[in-house]
Amino acid sequence: VVADGTSTGDIAVQSGQGASVSTACSGSFSMPMADGEMGKIEVHYQLPASVKAPVKQGDIVGSAHISFDGEEYAVLDIIACEDVGAEGFKFRVHQVISQMIGL
Repeated sequence: VVADGTSTGDIAVQSGQGASVSTACSGSFSMPMADGEMGKIEVHYQLPASVKAPVKQGDIVGSAHISFDGEEYAVLDIIACEDVGAEGFKFRVHQVISQMIGL
């Protein structure tokens, strides 16, 4: 039903060196189903609108709730797929210099 590493989209990063972070399910869930039952599966992703930097790869940022016929069967963690460092003085100086010299 849900494979390990299934993308769950991007979320904004506040005060980060990047504007967003990619997310994915950590772990998988499957179950035997009869013909025609696939339509009874629902996956609901709970993700915040944003997270505060720094974000480390593997940080838990949300959850995936898997239900069958209205009954919850599993909850998987949703994790950050990469690091996003926090803005700092050094990062800001680099940004300003890069803009000044056209990088």
